[in-house]
Amino acid sequence: MDQSLADVLIGMPNVYHLIEFKRRASRSQKETDKRRFLERYLSVHDRRFCNISRATHLYIENDLRSGSLEVFCAPYLDFVTGLKKTTLDLIANTILDGVQVTDLRISGKECCDYLELVQQAYKGMYKASGSAGDSGGFIIVGGASTGEIQFQALPDIRQFAMTGRELQRLHQDQRRDLDQKIDTSKTRSRVNERERSQDRTISRGLSM
Repeated sequence: MDQSLADVLIGMPNVYHLIEFKRRASRSQKETDKRRFLERYLSVHDRRFCNISRATHLYIENDLRSGSLEVFCAPYLDFVTGLKKTTLDLIANTILDGVQVTDLRISGKECCDYLELVQQAYKGMYKASGSAGDSGGFIIVGGASTGEIQFQALPDIRQFAMTGRELQRLHQDQRRDLDQKIDTSKTRSRVNERERSQDRTISRGLSM
């Protein structure tokens, strides 16, 4: 998972924001194609979702090679031509700004409806293209009615387009794979230790 930047979904009682972070060096044609696919998908369902998208779905791009926190930000649908330079404190400001700049004309339900469409769009896109999804993963950030912000890290963005049952199956498969790797590692360690023990026994025998 990208330790510096991640895709962030911000949820508060009356607002949801989806903020996608990318490294400038990692931007590819696939990202541009995803933006174009999403815009077409939203337009087919209801043009008003394009306006909701521009208010709630942000794209933030940085260049880690520069060694600074200078980043470029734009609504996701406009990131190809509309990136503007800004400076973000990634911990203190990114999450807080995402909540504070909410367009109050957009209801929480509309935000939820938009996120559901994004999920459907991404799922359809990955299924049609056979794409494995974006590398690097993302973080879900959920806001409770108490004002607390909770974090949930996920390995990759494909999970954003999965149902609860699909996620559960994926996690079970990942756990089974991890258990198998642990068992294999233990077996290899026992074999190596046995071989080292045999070598020591042979060495002692030769030295006598």
